[in-house]
Amino acid sequence: MTRSLEVALMRTYCVPSISRLLNQTGEFTHCPQKRYDDTSIIVGEMIKWGYDSDV
Repeated sequence: MTRSLEVALMRTYCVPSISRLLNQTGEFTHCPQKRYDDTSIIVGEMIKWGYDSDV
């Protein structure tokens, strides 16, 4: 799960349009822990229920 979370965050930050938006909105500097926590929840739910789940 840790590696999945790291890859998910890395991909988000490496996409120029997304990283530009995160920088403009202050998400990079003001609440990086929230982004990490939210991504962790999403990855955990995908692992628990599967990618194609209706839950």
